[in-house]
Amino acid sequence: MAGAWTGTVDDSVDGAGTLDLDFSQKQAVVGGTWQYQTGGHDVTGTVAGKATADSLSFTMKSGKPNNCNIKVTVSTLTATEMSGSYLGKTKHCQASGTFDVTKSQ
Repeated sequence: MAGAWTGTVDDSVDGAGTLDLDFSQKQAVVGGTWQYQTGGHDVTGTVAGKATADSLSFTMKSGKPNNCNIKVTVSTLTATEMSGSYLGKTKHCQASGTFDVTKSQ
């Protein structure tokens, strides 16, 4: 999982945009950063989750003023591609959508 991933999002509120993820990994613990750009929004934050050989689950969090807490569900995961859906779980961040990212070389 470790490394940079980049791709697209289709957001229920903001429409099409980009998603950049930069994962670090120590055993099963995944961390890192993320950046989401779409619909006039540019949001950054941290990633926290868990990985196994064939699965990944993580949450993307941002600080003020958005205070987003976004649960990510990964449906496709290979060594170079990841796709799935996400759901904002806070009062000011309730968007949902899908994403498709590939690992940068």
